[in-house]
Amino acid sequence: MMIEVKLYNFLKARLDDVTVCLERPETKPEYYVLIERTGGTETNYISSATVDIISKAPTLYKAMELDEKVRNIMRDFVSVDNVSSCIPNATGNWTDTVTHEYRYHSTFIIRFMED
Repeated sequence: MMIEVKLYNFLKARLDDVTVCLERPETKPEYYVLIERTGGTETNYISSATVDIISKAPTLYKAMELDEKVRNIMRDFVSVDNVSSCIPNATGNWTDTVTHEYRYHSTFIIRFMED
């Protein structure tokens, strides 16, 4: 199973009242989390994926709160089969200046073995 699907299932099971997406929803809910893989490598059958998790909410403060919740939940991602580490790499404001959609994002480096 792809790491994005594992991550989707993991977050969906833990984020109540928040839509979890693998692509931008056409009709955007008030709160949602978007998973985007931005890079990765593989060495000796050990894969590494760089993943952005974008938290969207109606206010910047709520987006920061949702991002913090996601970051805390991600600490337990190593409990998923074949995931050996999940390291937070960056976080920050990612508000869309055109649409004024309030977003925060966190980047994680995830090391795992493919199933």
